[in-house]
Amino acid sequence: MMLPGKECKLPLEAAVFTAHAALRAQDFGVHRVELNAPGSYPHGGLTPPVSQYLACKDARIEVPVRIMIRPRAAPADGGMDFFYAPHEVEQMERSIAAFKAAGRMDPYRGDGFVFGALRHAGPDDTALDPAARVAVDIDVCTRLVQAARPYGCCFHRAFDPIADYDDELTLKGIKDVAACGFKCILTAGGTSGPYTSHLQKLDYMATKITQRSELGDIQLVVGGGLRGSNVADAVQKLGMHINGRVWTHSAAVTERRVSDDHFDEIELMDIVSTLSQAAVH
Repeated sequence: MMLPGKECKLPLEAAVFTAHAALRAQDFGVHRVELNAPGSYPHGGLTPPVSQYLACKDARIEVPVRIMIRPRAAPADGGMDFFYAPHEVEQMERSIAAFKAAGRMDPYRGDGFVFGALRHAGPDDTALDPAARVAVDIDVCTRLVQAARPYGCCFHRAFDPIADYDDELTLKGIKDVAACGFKCILTAGGTSGPYTSHLQKLDYMATKITQRSELGDIQLVVGGGLRGSNVADAVQKLGMHINGRVWTHSAAVTERRVSDDHFDEIELMDIVSTLSQAAVH
């Protein structure tokens, strides 16, 4: 549990897949939950039913709840993920509207949405092979962020392939995300391996986010294989940045826990414990 009277240097967001898991994660001391559809962990999280969100409210979840808006898993044929057809964008808009219409969200607490959309890079983008590169789909993302207002939005791990490029293109991606109106970016810092493989890039992103006023107060949320065995790496590398600008993110699902609808409580306890020890007065 988080120690009373202390502020966590790197707050923790837990990805959960049921209302019960959200309540247990809150009991363990997480600062925010990302709500996904039951059974969707193997797919990276999908839009949950409104009933699951209402169950969170009935369970008196007090931490902010961020709702995943992702209409489908990655294409089975191995095609690029996060490229959405017009009817899928409309489906995402309808999902956002349905959660808002439920009347239980609170923008002041920090409730909001999580989504992301990509496009193929245009000819004006600088890269060795522009046709193979991706960028933030500003038109689609701006449309969805506007549909979500007044609730804040997080650009999810669709950012990972953007972070694979050099620092200049990564910074351009951050600027694009900020221009759409997002409040945070969830990323592992790249597509290959866990977040620990990309600590240098994540540190670069955190530095730019905290130094450049044109990016506003956007947060960097570090996820992708974050577990009790490696969360200390995040504390050591990223803990020097301004409090509240860098978050950690984990589903805390391990081989010990065969059900992806509930986290491994031992694992989450290890993560929370390490972060608590790095808390500041």
